[in-house]
Amino acid sequence: MSEEREAPDQTDSLAQNSEASAQSTGPVDVGQSLRLAREERGISIYEASMALKLSPKQVEALETNDWTQLPRTVTRGFVRNYARYLELDAAPLMAALDGTTMP
Repeated sequence: MSEEREAPDQTDSLAQNSEASAQSTGPVDVGQSLRLAREERGISIYEASMALKLSPKQVEALETNDWTQLPRTVTRGFVRNYARYLELDAAPLMAALDGTTMP
């Protein structure tokens, strides 16, 4: 007989996948981390934009690291809020953003 196992908490699984990919690939790619987390949760760009009160174009800019499409003064806040919305640890993303040259 096979034992029934309780499914692991999806949030824990997503966090472990994000941590594992960050460790295996080296530096954190801010946009890719946000996009992967959104896709894993089945959230559309439109849904994310409505929740964050951003335009879909701004969400796409965050996910593609296209900092030229975002107001420089609030980009860090956009990334932090998006990470919180996706239930990600914002600290690694903010650290990666610190090492990014903004236009």
